[in-house]
Amino acid sequence: MRQLNELFGKHDRVWFSLSDEESRAQFLQAVKAYDPGSTAEPSQIGHHMAYGTDRQLRYVSWLVWTQTFGQADKPVRVDYRKYRQGAEDFYITKPDSAFAGWK
Repeated sequence: MRQLNELFGKHDRVWFSLSDEESRAQFLQAVKAYDPGSTAEPSQIGHHMAYGTDRQLRYVSWLVWTQTFGQADKPVRVDYRKYRQGAEDFYITKPDSAFAGWK
């Protein structure tokens, strides 16, 4: 299984898609492994989270997640389930919502 520090060797901050309870629980464990002093709790983990080398865990709203695709300075997005499973196509490059085109 991949660890967060592998991602943070390439990116300072990553936005994660956590599509199910299992992914959210595994992500929380990974945050605590990366930062043993973390006080993150399950209630703080949503469907989209930002985390990085600064060890600041942040919630990303669905609206912000969908509306920021296509911007030149867009954040790096990762499907955490695919990342943990070792898939090579874990980067999310296209909107994953039918409403993402709304402006």
